[in-house]
Amino acid sequence: MYSNAKSTVHNYTNAVQNHLVVLDRGKQLPTPYSLSAENSAFGHSLSVDLFFGAIGAPNADGKGAVLVNANGGFGDFSPLITLKAEDRTTGDQFGHSVTLTADYILVGAPGDDDKGSDSGSVYVFEEEYNQVHGHDWQQQAKLTGLDGQENDFFGFASSMDGQRIVVGAYGHDSIADNAGAVYVFEFNGIEWQQTAKLTANDGQASDQFGWSVSLLENRVVVGAPGKNNGPSTGAVYVFDYNGVQWLQSIKLISQNNGDNRLGRSLSQNGNRIIVGAASDNPSLSGEAIIYQYDNGLWLEEAVLEPNGANTIDPHFGWSVDLKGSTAVVSSISESGSVSVYKLVNGFWELFQELGEVNAQVDDQFGYAVSISDELIAQYIFTSNPLDDEVIDDSGSVTVFENYSGYAQIGEINAHQWTKNDEFGTSVSISGNRALVGAPNDNDFGFDSGSANIYEFVNGQWQLITKLLPEDGSVNDRFGYSVSLSGDRALIGAYTDSQEEIKSGAAYVFELENGDWVQVSKLKAADPRFSAYFGRSVSLSGSRALIGAFRDGEAGANAGAAYVFELINGQWEETEKLIASTTNIGDYFGGSVSLDDDQALIGARFDET
Repeated sequence: MYSNAKSTVHNYTNAVQNHLVVLDRGKQLPTPYSLSAENSAFGHSLSVDLFFGAIGAPNADGKGAVLVNANGGFGDFSPLITLKAEDRTTGDQFGHSVTLTADYILVGAPGDDDKGSDSGSVYVFEEEYNQVHGHDWQQQAKLTGLDGQENDFFGFASSMDGQRIVVGAYGHDSIADNAGAVYVFEFNGIEWQQTAKLTANDGQASDQFGWSVSLLENRVVVGAPGKNNGPSTGAVYVFDYNGVQWLQSIKLISQNNGDNRLGRSLSQNGNRIIVGAASDNPSLSGEAIIYQYDNGLWLEEAVLEPNGANTIDPHFGWSVDLKGSTAVVSSISESGSVSVYKLVNGFWELFQELGEVNAQVDDQFGYAVSISDELIAQYIFTSNPLDDEVIDDSGSVTVFENYSGYAQIGEINAHQWTKNDEFGTSVSISGNRALVGAPNDNDFGFDSGSANIYEFVNGQWQLITKLLPEDGSVNDRFGYSVSLSGDRALIGAYTDSQEEIKSGAAYVFELENGDWVQVSKLKAADPRFSAYFGRSVSLSGSRALIGAFRDGEAGANAGAAYVFELINGQWEETEKLIASTTNIGDYFGGSVSLDDDQALIGARFDET
């Protein structure tokens, strides 16, 4: 049996050999790796804790994405899931801001157009965990301001604490052009509702109130870097909630004269606020100011300046973060740098200067920074959104870990999210069209999978579309097997667990009005634990053959294959095939091939 099957497979190979030779002669299919494309701005925004890191890439494929990494131990942050809005479109800048909490990931999309061009929005993703799929985040809500309008840039900045969210809209015009506003949302147990809108008591045109925001319990801190105070530029406003309403408590300004843009960046932790004041004036140096709340007053505790005598660095204070007794301040001047400060005996002292080992001029190392809480170790994420390691300006994120000092322990770039997709695990060709599986792609979570349609046009293979299942999930391995027949595609997801753990599934897609759409999800009528239905698939016209090589009806791992037919517009299971001589462990159905009314099924461990 085995030798005959092997001979038949060779004949099939010969039948398509000419197409394969064409691909070998410089016609390699372009991989669908848009996240690592030029100008993806990978690392534009960051948020990290001890277990996960969220990285925004607002220009990825022109729409934006957020990439979530999991700490596998000892700071080894590896790709876990890619977040994409259900309705994202070109120019949304999904991922411009990102906030990671214990239960949620908050993602800003200031270019969203729901309430006018660039009105903006924020997406709420809630973490879900189960033993089958592990950690996952599902879109729970999309937030917009009740009075949102064009050019608000709602979502340019956002922050979350518990069941409360604040969102900056620095372009909002209700007071004056670009005066700005901040919106407060709370979860009532059913949905997120806007409960307040904050504006500055002295708001005026071009304040950019809401450029940066930070929420901690009942306190909101808002940056307004465009505020004109006369001799200085920029301000920070503190609002406190008294149980009934939000009240402006204080306005903080820099004591230094000049265009310092105080409030370009900020962070709060405990009873302290750190505020960045990167300057627009190349002859002036930026700064970062730490304020402490003491006996009802906000007092200037420290002014942090670039290290070195007479140092002029206008970009110092570009990004800041604060956790406990650790503060970080970045500068994107030249190749970029990050300064780490520690609170020692009541004074903030420079602890260490960080730089990326392979940083180049204009990489913008330090564009965004984020510190984790400190338990056994503390991690600092700092981004280089213009890093060229993969491709021009594709970006990267550098990870530092602290024991006695901070050391670079890794680098994350967008290519890591695609290089292990196993693109090419399965292939199928029909006429001038090709289908390629990538079962380890992460669009719906780790190893959720994808498949890609190509067409041969004007002497070149062109990527037409990327196929994803409507209910894709972590570890489905959609795309491990593929089969293409004319305008119809069959794609296996052998570890899909909708019915039983790893019982498997297969999906049918069809070309309708120029678009490839999912028309059916096929499952065995008798799903079994770890049957791996969909490990192999074959399509011939309106008939499909699907292997389940670990099906146990005829014995453990004996295997089976299922026949489906399109009847009156519906795909129906018409027969389950089990070899008459099948024994335990044969893996019957490990490979399948279908040609009209003839089926060929492999059983690689059959010993008859």
